[in-house]
Amino acid sequence: MTPLYFGTGQRRLFGVLDPAQARSSQAQAAVICYPWGPEYIFAHRALRYLSRQLAARGFNVLRFDYYGSGDSAGNESEVRLCGWRQDIVAAIEELKDISDVKAVALIGLRLGASLAAQIAASCRKDVAALVLWDPAISGPEHLEVLEIEWTEMAQRHSTYLGHERERRRGARYGLPISEELAIDVAAIDLISIADKMPSRTLCLSTKPLPSHAAWRAALEAHPGGPIGLESVSDIHPWVEADLETVGQLPLAAIGRITGWLAP
Repeated sequence: MTPLYFGTGQRRLFGVLDPAQARSSQAQAAVICYPWGPEYIFAHRALRYLSRQLAARGFNVLRFDYYGSGDSAGNESEVRLCGWRQDIVAAIEELKDISDVKAVALIGLRLGASLAAQIAASCRKDVAALVLWDPAISGPEHLEVLEIEWTEMAQRHSTYLGHERERRRGARYGLPISEELAIDVAAIDLISIADKMPSRTLCLSTKPLPSHAAWRAALEAHPGGPIGLESVSDIHPWVEADLETVGQLPLAAIGRITGWLAP
């Protein structure tokens, strides 16, 4: 594991490189795109484990914090999704230089998957494969789900989160969010860009959503050939674990991703 900074002086990003631990005939690389807000915190361990599993199979893997989040520069008031998409592009270019490859795999969870899909659908030739793990397909639906998850968590920990809400006046979805960012998220519509995603795309679902019927139809109509929406029975690493699942990892989903990328 190698911590590093990359990006520009005005937009400094923090990342962690898990270098390949196994030799392969051809260099391989993958960028992991984190989810957002509290989901980033809860899913961090699972995505670190995924990164190390891929490294053990010969991938150089870069996971990083978007601008205004984690250990990267910036603050929450400056966050916009167009900027986070630029950060993913910067991560792709950084990993290409490190790994001496022409293309990488993009792996995203939840909002990170939506951003990865948007980057891949922009006809970039340096995205060789795309993994969408429970992506936010519809922006309004995603915001509604975030509010439900935050409310449920607040009910489980009413004292602490009550103080946290008071400290962060105006907070929604567990974090302060600007009106501009809320508009950005609400504009997400993966169904409209499904036909532009790479033919080599893996879509995983561990939590059914109302949008999945239309999403599945759009994927099956992909001009490069049908893309399946695979249902995997597993825990949801982006929400706080309850007493029954605390300490567990989503091994079924992680196994499917690593097996698909590195058979």
